[in-house]
Amino acid sequence: MSDKDPKVKRLALKTLGNLPADMVADSILSALKSGLEDNDALVVSSAVFGVAKIYAAYPDKIKEANLTSALEALLEHQNATVVANVVSVLLEISGKSLEFDLVIDYGTAIKLLAAMDDCIE
Repeated sequence: MSDKDPKVKRLALKTLGNLPADMVADSILSALKSGLEDNDALVVSSAVFGVAKIYAAYPDKIKEANLTSALEALLEHQNATVVANVVSVLLEISGKSLEFDLVIDYGTAIKLLAAMDDCIE
């Protein structure tokens, strides 16, 4: 994830997210974590969806890497599309996990409603 071009990072994350589940390694989790912290909204969104794909096969790996917490932090991202993608993935994870519940407090709910004005999807 050291390339400066957001398009290259985005394509790398999409490719990593589509690898067969048995190929999940720490390097993929590291790349996803890096993608979640990127400055480019498309890179972040690709990483968000990558987390969902890996979670479907290896939920424990995602929990161990603290990626659900990283997703929750993105609920306050400045890009409305990223926020919408994060909500979608967190709801998906919440529906599959007995240990994780998506809880949105009043302050976050207000921010999500305000972000809806900016979201085009």
